[in-house]
Order: sequence, then structure tokens, then C-alpha cells
Amino acid sequence: MSEKDDEVEIIHRINHLKRKVVADTKRASMLGEGRIDPDAIERAQAVIDDSQDEYLDEVESIFGDLTKAWSELKSGEHQAVNQVQVYSNRITDLASTYGFDLMRYFSKSLRDFSERIDIANKNHITIGQAHLDVMMITVHEKIKEEDAPKAEELKAVLDQAIKKYG
Repeated sequence: MSEKDDEVEIIHRINHLKRKVVADTKRASMLGEGRIDPDAIERAQAVIDDSQDEYLDEVESIFGDLTKAWSELKSGEHQAVNQVQVYSNRITDLASTYGFDLMRYFSKSLRDFSERIDIANKNHITIGQAHLDVMMITVHEKIKEEDAPKAEELKAVLDQAIKKYG
């Protein structure tokens, strides 16, 4: 073995993601490598704000899929529980992105509950249905804030169902 074989070669790879985050080299030197340009954040937030109406359409579509999966689950199709989890998680993500805190609260609760649901237990079916009911009201009434008076009322209804049947 020669000494040349023992040498370590360091390869400096270009991080394309970092370059995209701060494309302007002058701005990059001001912010530091890997920092997100505040103007880019503002532009991204503007896109999100401008697409709030699309949120409602998308959530209604996913909620329809969730309702179908829920019906299949109640009919005894055990694999439908995975679909309930997937759809409730998608709604959680969308609600978080667009600032619909109440929907995020309910969909996250349903997702977490569905991880331990026993479809043979009628009480569990009642709790799951209570989640869907409050979520439907939240979508149709376009309630965003978790602490709005109507939101507090809906959360109390769900909490009551969980306490009574849980």
C-alpha cells in the first residue's frame, strides 16, 4: 500500500437547496448562508393568504373522502381505519397551513383517536361520529379560531361525547 492510498479526499458538494433559499449573493452575504430571505417568506405567505378560498374547497373534498372511509369503517372494513387516519392527517396539515385552528384541533383529535379505535365498540363509533359532526359544522360555518364562542361550544360537545362514551 502506498502513501497515496491512505490520503483522504474531501469532496465539497454544492448544496443546491441553500442556493435556492438565498439566491442573491449580496443578500446572502448579509443574511448568512442557509438563511431564508424575509422577502421570500412574505411572498410565500401572500400566496397562502391568496389561496384561503381553495382551502375550503380542498378540505370539503377531503372531508367527503373521510366520511366515505368512516362509513366503510363502521361497516366492518378494518383497513378503512388507515384511510381515516390519512384523511384526518391531511385535513390537519391543511388547517395548520391556512390558520384554521379549530379544524386542526378536531382533525388531530380524530387522527389520534383512530389509532386506538375498536370498531366493535359502539362507544368508539359514537366518539368517531362526534368528531365528524363537529368537523362538518366547522367547515360549513368556516370557523377558524379555536377560542371563538361557537368553537368553544363545539369543543364542549366533543369533550362531552368522549367523557360519556370513552
